[in-house]
Amino acid sequence: KATLVTLKVYNLLGEEVMTLLQNQKMTPGIHKVVLDGENLVSGIYFYQLQTPEFSQSRKMVLMR
Repeated sequence: KATLVTLKVYNLLGEEVMTLLQNQKMTPGIHKVVLDGENLVSGIYFYQLQTPEFSQSRKMVLMR
């Protein structure tokens, strides 16, 4: 069953720096999303995956 998915990237201050998916209908399973970090500096970021029933945040490191 497909659900609406939002995937956003935040900096260490909690400011949203990028939206990778915005209310995109997706089915459960494994998916790939490309992050074009050309406008981002190296460092630690957080990404948040949200659906109507679920929300999860994780840390990621961007290295150039």
